[in-house]
Amino acid sequence: MIESSDELALSGAILVGGQSRRMRGVPKGLLRYEGEPLITRLVRLLKGRAGQVFLVGPKEGPYSQYGLPVHPDVIPDRGAPGGVHAALKHSDSEWVLVLSCDLPLLTRETLIDLVPHYDADVVLYQSADRVQPLAALWRRSAIPVLERALVSGCPGFAEILTQLRVRTLERDPGLELTNVNTVEDAKRAGLSGDALKELSPK
Repeated sequence: MIESSDELALSGAILVGGQSRRMRGVPKGLLRYEGEPLITRLVRLLKGRAGQVFLVGPKEGPYSQYGLPVHPDVIPDRGAPGGVHAALKHSDSEWVLVLSCDLPLLTRETLIDLVPHYDADVVLYQSADRVQPLAALWRRSAIPVLERALVSGCPGFAEILTQLRVRTLERDPGLELTNVNTVEDAKRAGLSGDALKELSPK
């Protein structure tokens, strides 16, 4: 059974707390796609789908200039799963659209298809035999499982998802879920930015 998205308020959260080690420290959300910072693009997409929109990451980080609420991880140093947990804890809504900050090709249609299901804790895509937990709809009912996992160590999403009710979407959005982890990934995706130029070989 699908819950009506017209009647159900959603929150939107963008995870910006990663250290971007493979990007040599460059804040990925500040890279530009077609002249627009990724963070601006993602906020615009979320505002078309969610009421409350906020960032999850350090309060004094490079994203404070965008005028959005910024919430730190509740349980620090747990990577992306810790960011998802913080997004759910800080949400005013039962359901939260959680995005990583490095999705240049994400579309409005991809977000619209993420519809709440009463019998699920997470609604996500599976693309190329991989689930996509960082372009997904998470429910606050997942908080206890996340907390237990985060307190006990630093688990990956594969382990966490086995303990949750997961609804996998059949449509494969393909390139729309492309994320960028390295300088080479960013260049292939057509991203630009001064920081990226500085990292390029002379």
